[in-house]
Parts: sequence; structure tokens; C-alpha cells
Amino acid sequence: MALAAILKARHTRVALRKVSSMREQTFTPVKHRLRDNVRAMRASEIEEPALNDNGRPILTSMWIPTNAQVQEYNQTPFHAAVTFTGRTFPHVIRKLVLLYSDAGDLVYDPMLGSGTTLYEAFMLGRRVTGADLNPHQLDSIRERWRQHVNPDVPVIHNGDASSMFCEDGACSLIIMSFPWYSGWRFGESKDNSSMENRQTIEGFMAQSLRIYKEAYRALKSGGYICNILGNTYREGTYYPVTMKLMSIIEQAKLTLHYQFWNSRITLENLREPWNRSALDTNIKKADHGCGWDIHEDIIVARKP
Repeated sequence: MALAAILKARHTRVALRKVSSMREQTFTPVKHRLRDNVRAMRASEIEEPALNDNGRPILTSMWIPTNAQVQEYNQTPFHAAVTFTGRTFPHVIRKLVLLYSDAGDLVYDPMLGSGTTLYEAFMLGRRVTGADLNPHQLDSIRERWRQHVNPDVPVIHNGDASSMFCEDGACSLIIMSFPWYSGWRFGESKDNSSMENRQTIEGFMAQSLRIYKEAYRALKSGGYICNILGNTYREGTYYPVTMKLMSIIEQAKLTLHYQFWNSRITLENLREPWNRSALDTNIKKADHGCGWDIHEDIIVARKP
């Protein structure tokens, strides 16, 4: 009887171990799946967010880059082959593409610049196209694309953001980055239709409305538009461009979806801003009760 009880207990323990093993394989806790996912994505040393079961990144409303993310432009051949003022970090574009589109969707950038959105969205399996006012930048994108990405270059256009090169309702996602209303020049060889040439804040916002109305036409129902931009302190006056944009979105018959804050510097520089602010001559802003402008707003709107 004692031997039979021992054998029964042993078989029970073996059976329980098998059931436990099956449960671990079939019902892996979400937090463990996310952990494994993150570890796999961070093999390249570029910090990437965890993804939920639908492939969407799990994010906070404030994005602070790591040193590796700040230096990513120097590591990716397509990005490293050109110098361009004011471009957006690649990890920011990847997050937006993953959040607001699916593989095969059309992603459009009406202000291509150096081509960051075009490249990052393509690498994530999206169809891509876009436009820019600067023909030299378009030539640069085509040349670098053939050299570092693919002989077949996506169709890109020379044109204004207020007239997008896509059919009505064709775009799932539009990503753009407005120039700051500060006189900062992002590129050369642009005509007067460039937002950089708007001499008054009224003119800047009027052009913004034209662009958002055009985005409404180009987006499919349920599509998103993400605008990466900042507010400006200019000649003693503060211009809250992102706040004014809320009215523009409403006038364009879009709905405000969400707002992120994207830091342009690492956590180390956030803690000790004097380490770099003097290089930008912004150290004098303290005398005027102002701070060093180190973040951008990412305003996300949706077409109903």
C-alpha cells in the first residue's frame, strides 16, 4: 500500500509538471511576452518600445531619446549620407508609423526633407510617397535610395504641402514636420510657397489651414495626420503655434486625437541643461525668464 501511494504521488507530480509546462507555452503572461519582445528588438542597441498583441508600441506621452537613438543618423547608411538641419529622429517616425498604420498602408510625407519618414515607413512594410519644395533634396533622396536601399525608388514629387500628390481618401497616415516660426531655415531653393517665408504668424497659420484641409481630402476615413512642430519665442514675443493648431484642426473638419511631447536631448542633458545651452547661445534666455527649447509637440489628428 505504501509503495502504491508513493507511485501514485510520483505520477501526480509528473502530470502536474506537464500541465504546468503546457500552460507556460500556451498562456505566457503578457508582461513576459513584452519582455522577450523588447529584448529581441534591443539587440541593435537602439532602444525600441514594447509592442502589444496587435503590434502597437506601448508608450508614454513624453518621449526622451537614448544616446543610441540620438546617434542613429550616424549608424544608418541612408541617413548618414546627408547632413540636414532640423530633421526628426528615426525612432520617432517608427513609433508613429507603428501606432497609426498597418503593413501595406500608404504613408505620405508632404515635407520630405532628408527622407526620414520615407525610409522608416518603407522599412516597416508600408507603401510610401511624398513631396518637397526643394528639388535638390529630392535628388539626394533618390541617389541615396538607389545606393543604400533599393534600385526602385518610390515616386516622390516636387511640390507644396497644400497640394498633395495622392487621390482622395488614399492615405492611411500623413506625417509631416512644420518649420518652426522663427526664421530657422531647413533647406534651400524653396519658393515663396514655403512656410518658412511666412512673415507673420497670421500668414503661417493661414498656410497651416490650407495644408490641413488638403490632408482631410487625402486621408481615408479613420486615417491620421501627425505633425511634429514646436512653439517659438521670437524677438520678445511667445508664439504658441501648437495651441493655435487646435483651431486649425477643427476648421479642417478633423478631430484632435492625441498629443505627445518629444525631447530633442537625452535625459542627461535634461538634468544639466547648462552643459549644452551655451553652445546654442540660449544661456541668455534665463535673463528673459525663458528656457531652452528642447522639445517638440507631436499633434495627432484623425479624419472621422
